[in-house]
Amino acid sequence: MKDIIFMDFGNSRVKVWQSPKFEFTAFDYGGDWFRRINLNKNKIYYSSVNDAESERAKAYFKNIDWNDAFNLLGDYSGLDFSEISGMGTDRKLGLIATDIKYNLPAITIDSGTAITINVVGENKECLGGFIFPGLETQAKLLSEYGSGLPLVEICQEADEYRLGKDTEGAISLGILNGMVGSVEYHLDNIMKTYFSNYDEVNIILTGGNSEFLLNILNKSEKLINCKIIHDNNLVFLGLKHIAQSHWVTNKA
Repeated sequence: MKDIIFMDFGNSRVKVWQSPKFEFTAFDYGGDWFRRINLNKNKIYYSSVNDAESERAKAYFKNIDWNDAFNLLGDYSGLDFSEISGMGTDRKLGLIATDIKYNLPAITIDSGTAITINVVGENKECLGGFIFPGLETQAKLLSEYGSGLPLVEICQEADEYRLGKDTEGAISLGILNGMVGSVEYHLDNIMKTYFSNYDEVNIILTGGNSEFLLNILNKSEKLINCKIIHDNNLVFLGLKHIAQSHWVTNKA
């Protein structure tokens, strides 16, 4: 798969992986960000939850063969998504990568603009999941809709429970501890409802805030028997997997 590039269009930025080493570069949206990419490939496989940005990139790179992962997933049979409706391509790709690289059952947590929790059972059936706002998204919403409340940068320190001594601190710690508590609450209830042996379930963390979340969940008494893993390339690995057969079959 030499003459190929992978792109993951997220809510806030795009990640670009290019052969041969497949080391990714991230670009924040704004202006003509795509002009900063030195693109000399002939085929792109991409996942997008931001149609506006992916369409702008496609319009700029007109002579490239673009392949949407959404279309490729229609023929994918490695996992059973038959009971699930409307699940985003990025969430599915993360679960596909988890199935390939780790043992099932498993739970993926993607913590970026939104936090998604996604569950796949030991028989390769997708069980569903949760979606709620990420750290920076919560801060922006509170500033936008809260009269007189400032937009704060979330300080990722939650080694112990502390009280904010000013408005900025109260907002930062409130959002931070609320997010950690929510993730822990959801995971604990997923375990109790769907799984009998916690030590057989892999929890895979990915996304912008995943390393911070890893440090917190590793200290959780409720999840002490769970295997918690950090892997920031889940979407890329899933995209590369489903693209493999398509690339070989359709290679010019």
